Amino acid sequence: YVVTPALLLLGQLVAHTPVYSLEDLTKGIFCAGLLIDYTTEAKRCVPEAYAFLAGVVRMFAANKRDRRVGHACANLAAASEEEEFLSLRKRVAMLSTEGEEESPATPSISLESEVIDSSDTPAGILFASLSLLEHAIQSMAGSIQSAERELFAEVSESVLALSPKDRIHPLPHTFVGKVSQLVSTLSQVCQYDTPRAPLHRRAAVKKKQVIQSLAPRIENPEKYSLCKDKGKGAAQVAADRMRRELKREKKAISRELRLDAAFVESERRSEQTKKDDAAKAKRHRAHAWLQSEQATMNQQVAQGGGLLSGGGMGAARAKSKSAKLGIKRGGKF
Repeated sequence: YVVTPALLLLGQLVAHTPVYSLEDLTKGIFCAGLLIDYTTEAKRCVPEAYAFLAGVVRMFAANKRDRRVGHACANLAAASEEEEFLSLRKRVAMLSTEGEEESPATPSISLESEVIDSSDTPAGILFASLSLLEHAIQSMAGSIQSAERELFAEVSESVLALSPKDRIHPLPHTFVGKVSQLVSTLSQVCQYDTPRAPLHRRAAVKKKQVIQSLAPRIENPEKYSLCKDKGKGAAQVAADRMRRELKREKKAISRELRLDAAFVESERRSEQTKKDDAAKAKRHRAHAWLQSEQATMNQQVAQGGGLLSGGGMGAARAKSKSAKLGIKRGGKF
């Protein structure tokens, strides 16, 4: 859950982040190293790291034209036009080689600002790129179905463009040996001296043999005896078996009765709910009709005697004046 998102993020950073200085180049090499380190054991291919490192190596090419063209990464292609990156080969060639044959020093890189600003940083960048490429090529050997030539084609062109023994800007002996090792590894893995075999699909993965699981087979359940029945007589064993069967059947019947009772109760409640809803709707319609009729009568009385008379409070006032309020005809209340 962590490695794959980290690989995607590092791949985007290496392939798309602009490079403006040696500090950016150093950070990109560190990210490419993390990509290669994450995928070494799993034999996973990371083209972003290979293209970035090949572009870094191309920046140290002997020919100026090779330093500017042929970059697989767009961010390095834009950075190769800067004067700071065009002089990398010259800065490496100017390193002092006194005493190198006796005690050769291995160049290194660091993320500290003081170390990056030093004159040894270009040499450390080139040496780290060559070492990472050699490690990546060795780890991917024989794991991509004879496609190493296509995968490391850009790396091969960048290494050939180095020309360590160039007459104008030759590389120190430490880099000459490192380039020789990388070329030897490339030749061994890519097998340039053998005919190119066509690419083919990966072989089908053989299914691992799984132990078949079998259920125990009982020839005659009546004669099968449990461990708890050992030492008992035949009559006792039969009685215990019958008791266990009765208990199982009783539990099964109880379970079925509970399920049936729950189903019947749910159906009864749903039917009762439907009846109650229908009666409530009918009652609401009747109340609404009575209210609408009463409202109509009140409106007709309020409009005057032309439409309806005798309703409202007029009749009550007339009866109150005659002192006959509430007395029916015949003198009875």
